[in-house]
Amino acid sequence: MLLTGLAVLAPDAFHSPHGILIAAGGALVLAAIGWGARRWPGALVVTLVCDLGWISVSVVSAGRAEAGLGLLFALAAFSAGLCLSGRLALLVSFLAGAGLVATAKSDPTLTLSSGWMLVQGVLVLVLGAASHQTQVHMAAHKRALDAASQALERMRLDTDTLVQELGSGLLSVDARGHIVHLNRMGEETLGVSAAQVRGRLVREALPNGLEPLAHLVEEGLATGQRSPRSDIDIRRSDTAVPLGVGTTVLFGTQNEPSGVVALFQDLTEVRRQERLARRRDRLAAVGELAAGIAHEIRNSVLPIRGSVELLSQNTHMKPEETKLLDVAMREADNIERFVSSLLRYTSNHAPRMTSIDLAGMATQAAEDLRLARGDGPHIVVDSEPAEAWADEDQVRQALRNLVMNAGDAAGPSGTVTLRTGRNVGDRAWVEVEDTGPGVPPSLRERIFHPFTSGKPGGTGLGLAIVSRIMEEHEGEIELLPTASGGARFRMTFSSSRAARGMSRAA
Repeated sequence: MLLTGLAVLAPDAFHSPHGILIAAGGALVLAAIGWGARRWPGALVVTLVCDLGWISVSVVSAGRAEAGLGLLFALAAFSAGLCLSGRLALLVSFLAGAGLVATAKSDPTLTLSSGWMLVQGVLVLVLGAASHQTQVHMAAHKRALDAASQALERMRLDTDTLVQELGSGLLSVDARGHIVHLNRMGEETLGVSAAQVRGRLVREALPNGLEPLAHLVEEGLATGQRSPRSDIDIRRSDTAVPLGVGTTVLFGTQNEPSGVVALFQDLTEVRRQERLARRRDRLAAVGELAAGIAHEIRNSVLPIRGSVELLSQNTHMKPEETKLLDVAMREADNIERFVSSLLRYTSNHAPRMTSIDLAGMATQAAEDLRLARGDGPHIVVDSEPAEAWADEDQVRQALRNLVMNAGDAAGPSGTVTLRTGRNVGDRAWVEVEDTGPGVPPSLRERIFHPFTSGKPGGTGLGLAIVSRIMEEHEGEIELLPTASGGARFRMTFSSSRAARGMSRAA
């Protein structure tokens, strides 16, 4: 395009304008052919050699070797040095220098000596060699840069994988308080998605209930001081969740805070285990005391009971006296039953774990209730296959307590329903529901505490025993709402597969 413009706009400046146009057309054709054959390994060499041809034609057509078009020979040598391998680059550079010398000698008006023209040709050759060395160094630096980039990428991927697979939640923010990273465990613990909070201010991104965590992060960013350990409570889906949080402040090159990293862990299970440990300690102490008290009470009750039985054999007693003896006998039985319940509650025997069929156990418990309450209530069993890994005797005892309580609450005209099933997480459960008056609101929070009972004459130990048994099995006992207004208790056991795997590993 440049040569064509010069030939058209200033034809008088050239010895042969038509030769300039021919050179320009040749350059255009070679460019098109080179582009079409660019995948051929030798296309670039052929193109550069042919370029020297049209450059020579343009210089000769100009009629003046010093017109400036001779610089195109240097440009061809420079391009060869950058684009070709060593020998080929030197060959094309040599041809470019020879072309420069040849076209200069073809100009009779040029007064330069042959030696000086030879020096110019050598300089073109040197330019090609120098550009080739530059290309070699650039290629070496590019390979080193690619290797460093690959190593950095591998390090980043390894770091991301490590952060994602941490057993604790990780939240990081930059110097402005924007969230940079939230790992998978952090998403599960906080109940938020990393994609939704990334890039947003920590206080605005975290929903209501997570303000204590946001406050700790912002405090570390403002003060520049790390917090090795803090216990906070957050709320997730209207549920209080205790967290153990540690924050670390990151500093920049000017020793200014550049970000904060917070590591946190859900302490719900830790707190539960602590409560269980304290409960076991209390039960051990109470158990020793209860054993002694029970021994002494039984030693006193047995003579009383024996004396009452002897007195009741007297056939000359008045009806009022017989009634008083019946009261004394009944109360002695109540004392014996209370002492037995207290000993069962305070006993701490390790469960003998085995695979049990909750559906069959529910059917048997319903049959026991029919035999014990012949005049009612109506009993319904709605069971699905449910296998649990538990102590059969302890679970049978817990289920019997729930069923007998439900029978008492429902009465002869009520209904008791037993159900079994399995949760999504492979956790088996069994529940007992009655149509009785239900649990008063004042007792709901402490219904599983010992000596708490809403039944007249109850010892308050039946549900406490059920709760202790479920704690020993690392399960749950829940009081659930019902449509009928009665009581519905559900016992949920740990995953049978996971529990069995832990048992085998032990």
